[in-house]
Formats: sequence, structure tokens, C-alpha cells
Amino acid sequence: MIKKIKYIFFLLLLGSSFFSFAQIEAIAMMDTNKIRIGEQSKIDLYVKYKATQKNLNIQWPVIGDTLRKEVEVVNASKIDTTIPDKNKPDEIQQHQTITVTSVDSGFWAIPPFMFIVNNDTTKPVETDALLLVVYTLPVDTSEKSIKDIKTPFDEPFDWHEYLPYIYGGL
Repeated sequence: MIKKIKYIFFLLLLGSSFFSFAQIEAIAMMDTNKIRIGEQSKIDLYVKYKATQKNLNIQWPVIGDTLRKEVEVVNASKIDTTIPDKNKPDEIQQHQTITVTSVDSGFWAIPPFMFIVNNDTTKPVETDALLLVVYTLPVDTSEKSIKDIKTPFDEPFDWHEYLPYIYGGL
């Protein structure tokens, strides 16, 4: 009985290693998820897969000018393909950086990024959703009165600056 359980466990372990061998992993990370209004945050998108997977076509999500109404895209880099670990040359990683900002304060959920593999839209590879917290600028409420803008400084009149023009006119 124990021998049978070990055999089944071995087959499951072997099957899961083949299953993970064919998997594609998508990750989304933010450098900071708390910003003030107008500041920027970077979202790094990673797709990892084995180099032994043949005829692999990964369709990246189309990044427009907004990720949602309140979160604007400032810049999206080109997709870069690298081998992240030189000790594991069979693992390939693709990377893209998206710079975002917001001018509305609040808690904004950024939906998962969807990657289509080999034109199979029934099983997209998704990242986790992200949360961006946007704070307002602090207002000093200790001062009760509103102060006016300071007037410009008066510059003293100096005849020496105008003498060349006066001589030229004469």
C-alpha cells in the first residue's frame, strides 16, 4: 500500500513538473504604490517562460493613455527580452516599464494586465491587480486668515543706467 502511494506521489510530482515546465508567468510590480497628486510611479511588467517552448507567441496588453479614468500613462517603454539568471539560460524574461501618474486623490485599483498566448483568448495569463493610493497636498489649517500675494519690490531709479541712451539721443 505504501509503495503504491509513493508511486502515485512520484507520478503526480513528475506530472506537475511537466505542467510547470509549460507555464508562463506574468508579474506586475510597482516601485511605490503611494504617491501625491501629480507624482509618478513605475509599473514593471514581467513575463517569464522556458526557452524550450517552441512557437510561443505572447501578445502584450495594449497600453493606452490611461489604465483607468483616474490613472494616466505618462510613458511606456519598449518590451525588452533578457535571460535574468546566467546559471539558468533556459529561462527567458520579457520586461516593460509603464510610468503612471494621477491628478485625482483616492484609492485606485489598477486591473490585471492580460497576456494572450498563441492567440488563445480563452486562457489569458494575468497579473495580479495593483492598488495605487494618491494623496492630496497637506493644507496648513493653523492660519485662519488668507494672506494676499506680496507686491513686487520697487527698484531704485538710477540715472547712470540711462545716460548712454540720453547721450545717443542728443
